Formats: sequence, C-alpha cells, structure tokens
Amino acid sequence: MGYVQSRALSDQISGRKPSFYSAAAELWYTSEKLAQTARWPDLNTMLKPDVTQQAMLLGMERVVLRLPAHHTARHIKGIFPFRRKRDMTAEDFQYHWWHRHGPIAALTENALCYVQIHPPLESGQSEILDGITELHWSNRREADQAMQSRQMREDQGNDAVNFVDPGSVELFLVEEEVVIAP
Repeated sequence: MGYVQSRALSDQISGRKPSFYSAAAELWYTSEKLAQTARWPDLNTMLKPDVTQQAMLLGMERVVLRLPAHHTARHIKGIFPFRRKRDMTAEDFQYHWWHRHGPIAALTENALCYVQIHPPLESGQSEILDGITELHWSNRREADQAMQSRQMREDQGNDAVNFVDPGSVELFLVEEEVVIAP
C-alpha cells in the first residue's frame, strides 16, 4: 500500500486556492480486491472538522508518458478531475480518452509525466467523476506555459469536446508529498 498527499497551490495571479478541490489523497493498493474493500469507508471521519471529501474515485493508473526525469525531479502536478459527455457510454469514453486523446495530450509542452486514472468498467461509475488526468512538470512556470500553449488550448481542447462534459472539468495544481511510497 502507498499514500501520496497533495495540497493545491495558490493561483499565481489571484493568490487564491481553487474553490472546489484544495487537496488530493491517493491511496495505492496491491490488488483491486483490497481497493474495492476500502472503496466506500466514511473517510469524513478521518478528516479534520473543516475538511470535507468532495469525490472519491477507485481507478487504475494508465501511464501514457513518464520520462526518466520524472523519477528524480521534484515536480508540479496538474490534477484534472472530470466527467464524460452525458450521451457517451463508459466504454466509449475510456476508449476515446486512452486511444485518441492520450497521444494528443502526451505532446503537452514540457510534461514529465501524463497519467489517466480510469475506474474499472465492471465496478460501476462514481456519481461525481469518470476520470482524472494528471500532468507533471518540473516547475510552476513550465506548468503555466503548457496550460496557455496552443497545443493544450487547441489540440487538446478541440478533442476534449468529443468525450468530456466541458462543465465538469476542474483543475488544481499541487505539490506531491509521498508519505508511503507506492
């Protein structure tokens, strides 16, 4: 088992933290069976009184891109939780995201790592999320440049409308703290 926690960084322009998500906790299990067992505990009992759980997603990490520098460098991670288009099946959504969008997003400027978290199809879907994208960069400047790049705005944005509910996409930038290495 592993545990990684990440706290959202303040927006560089406004100085505010994201409004919906302010942190992420990643629990890593050695098997899907163990993860299923731990899937729906009341995590709110483990949180401080002023903290609430917004969403939980049991998923498999699919690595699309992971450069060697990712393993040795401290990095900034962009976490993008989202839902699929309402008229799309989970199977079609995951297929498009993995096979069509994955190669486009793997070209993200200066990315050290690009990961998709897919929920198991047979276990049912979260009521809040259908997937999470993670993009890692060496520093905040590179993350900001990539998110404002033509490739992300146009190439990725033009494809995202084919499988993502645009109103569901959130973004928060974090710094990871590995508590127990996965």
